[in-house]
Amino acid sequence: MALTSRSTLMARIAPIIGGYAGSIASGGATTAVLTGLVGAFPDDELNDAALLMPDAATAADQIRVITDWTGLTGTATFGTRADTTYTSETYIVLPKGTYTVLELRDTIDKALRDTRRTLRMIIPTARDRRRYPLAAVTWLRNARDVDGVQLRASPNLIDNEDFARWHNGTTSAPDGWTLAGSGATIARGATFPSYGAYTAQVTRVANDATLTQDVPYYLAKQLIDDLATVAIKVRCTATVASRVRVGINNGVSTTYSSYHSGDGEPEDLTASLTLTAAASRVQIVLSVDTGDTMGDFDMAVLVEDSAVPDALWFAGSESMFERDLTYNIENAGSGVPVLVLACEQSRRQQLVIVSRRPYATLATDGATTEAPADLIEAKTIYELSAMMKPGQDRARPDRLMQQYGQKYRRLASGLIDKPIARTYTAGRVGPAEWATARSGDCLTKACPSRRRPIPTSVRSSWRRGTT
Repeated sequence: MALTSRSTLMARIAPIIGGYAGSIASGGATTAVLTGLVGAFPDDELNDAALLMPDAATAADQIRVITDWTGLTGTATFGTRADTTYTSETYIVLPKGTYTVLELRDTIDKALRDTRRTLRMIIPTARDRRRYPLAAVTWLRNARDVDGVQLRASPNLIDNEDFARWHNGTTSAPDGWTLAGSGATIARGATFPSYGAYTAQVTRVANDATLTQDVPYYLAKQLIDDLATVAIKVRCTATVASRVRVGINNGVSTTYSSYHSGDGEPEDLTASLTLTAAASRVQIVLSVDTGDTMGDFDMAVLVEDSAVPDALWFAGSESMFERDLTYNIENAGSGVPVLVLACEQSRRQQLVIVSRRPYATLATDGATTEAPADLIEAKTIYELSAMMKPGQDRARPDRLMQQYGQKYRRLASGLIDKPIARTYTAGRVGPAEWATARSGDCLTKACPSRRRPIPTSVRSSWRRGTT
């Protein structure tokens, strides 16, 4: 998906809200020639306007107030700027009485926070467990942000196994993963990934670098109590031998695979470990160590088994069968919604949580977002137009509100994709029998893990797939 920077969004929005944008033709310490505005206004017309130069080398040089405007040459005069290199720089002019740079930046961030799109997150199942607090789904405001829950027949204990989700940006760790190692960097790669759209490119700089993910504690404790054997398999690429490997950390030590050969081709690295009572965690470790280089990771699998099943490895969890199940989402009063299943599920499966997540805000003008530019532009213009300014003629802002509000609602609706539940046939309901559903539903009498029957009065409030 194409990425858009905040400075690009601001340059698109400025001309619509009464400002101007273009490129700087030349400049010095106190002046800049603004392409597109040469001869457009008389002298002093743009005095006191805010001049934003988002491509300046430092934040201190990005914003100036135009103290003098020479219309014939399109030259803006301002306070001294340390960076006098203006090659291919963008400018944005916001005349006095329109909007401030801070208002523009903050409104773009508000548009990102207010815009939610469908996201699928994985929670591995555990034995004898019906309640799953959704603490890891940190963006939920309440139960209504969950659009559906399905059960997937994948034994992988890892979320975001194919590095598809990068909520915090393409230079921060992908969702569910943690980057460690002083100086280490990470980037989202897109060169021939085997499974999803992206790979994770980890670069060691002076210190060993790791990308890790822990199995949820409730499940790790069961695995440790059962002295289970766990195995990993990760597809890796490296161009230097003996630098890239993967491992399993049990809280006491890390069991590693062999190193990548360094031939520049993808290799599947594996390791396995039988847990002991001394273990305190189950963590997958993707490592670049012993020397500065980059490791490219494509797919990561951690399973409760002596080896990763071929069926999972060949196609990934997304190819695995998913089925609807009966569940409820409770607002438990703790600020963390709780997923409640009608009956326990066995281990070695995944709960697929389909929810609505906002886009991340942007820390700098150069930071990028994968949010559709047209959508964020429409939302920002709508919000800016809704601001009341002293002595403002509301005719134009009101037209912009109507036009861009409709555009935003139309575009935003396409970001929500609820799972579609399969149809089922209800059975007879009588004093001596419970409602029946399709084979495999956990409310049927045949459900082997049901601890007690659920009355139809309660059953009617539970969700089956989606509401």
